[in-house]
Amino acid sequence: MSVIQGSKHALLEDTQSAVEVGEAILRERQKAVEPAPKRVTVSVDGQTVKLAEGDTVLDAIKSIGKSVPTLCYSDRMKPFGACRTCLVEVTGRKPVAACHTPVMDGASYRTSSPLISRLRRNITELIVSDHPLECLDCTANGRCELQSLAQQVGLRTPRYENPRIHSPADDDRHPFIKVEMDKCIGCARCVRACDEIQGSFILQMSGRGYDTKVIAGNDTGFEEADCVSCGQCVFECPVAALEEPGTRDFGLPDETTTTTCSYCGVGCALDVHTKDGQVVSITPSESGSANHGHTCVKGRFAHQFAHSDDRLRTPLIKENGSFREATWDEALDLVVSKLGGIARTHGPEAVSVISSSRCTNEEN
Repeated sequence: MSVIQGSKHALLEDTQSAVEVGEAILRERQKAVEPAPKRVTVSVDGQTVKLAEGDTVLDAIKSIGKSVPTLCYSDRMKPFGACRTCLVEVTGRKPVAACHTPVMDGASYRTSSPLISRLRRNITELIVSDHPLECLDCTANGRCELQSLAQQVGLRTPRYENPRIHSPADDDRHPFIKVEMDKCIGCARCVRACDEIQGSFILQMSGRGYDTKVIAGNDTGFEEADCVSCGQCVFECPVAALEEPGTRDFGLPDETTTTTCSYCGVGCALDVHTKDGQVVSITPSESGSANHGHTCVKGRFAHQFAHSDDRLRTPLIKENGSFREATWDEALDLVVSKLGGIARTHGPEAVSVISSSRCTNEEN
């Protein structure tokens, strides 16, 4: 055997050996069963709850069907703990923020008490002191999370003086995202949605105190930044500091229909919110298996075509050089007869079909 042949033979053996070792390791890993997470037992408002170690107090509260106020929390993102409205009482300890505090084995938590009610009211009062009080003039009226929290704690007028020095000008330059920073409560849900959900990293918090605001890019505005207009920030905003034109123009929707986006072949599930038959807004459906709560700018905002005067509402058949309206059965029968006639005359290979993920569902 030559040296070259011997080297090839040894290389082949080494390769086979490495493959065998890799397969053996893979089999062992598949056999390994991850240990079950350690369980802890806590008490929430007198009810015993068992959870996995590392779960939060908010998880424990939700598991028994209860809730606490949250402004900065979203179940689509990591806990942040900024607003502190979710404070709960812990027996023998100081109150903790339920959204990001892990449960302690044997601990007893209370979601409501005179102390907690007083703390929540004071926190809400501080937030409202730097927030416009003209609720009737706000597009979030009736769906504002801060408004609901104020009602829950019984706050009508804050005791603190409102100097109104936090009054940045509105920014309506972006066609789909309207910015009213005087309403911003600094929860950073929009920033975290841009980072954690969309992965765009366009937004960030800037300034301190009254000067705190959300900026896009290098504070150039949404229109000039590399924003893809996905609308996740608008979806997460609890107070309409970020809003879309439809809600401004038509008010709150009176009906929601879950449907499939028609722009491409991905099949994103969308919740279409309408009022009097007019599309007010579109949000990604949480139940969508294709998009998992995401959507592109077209699916989220480009819905004006639905009410265009140029949109076809019935099939059209061309006769004698002009189109006439037809029923679906009549149009489909015509298609079947024409394609069938071509196939019979010229053979089945004379008919072909083009389908693409870049085409709309209607085209496919």
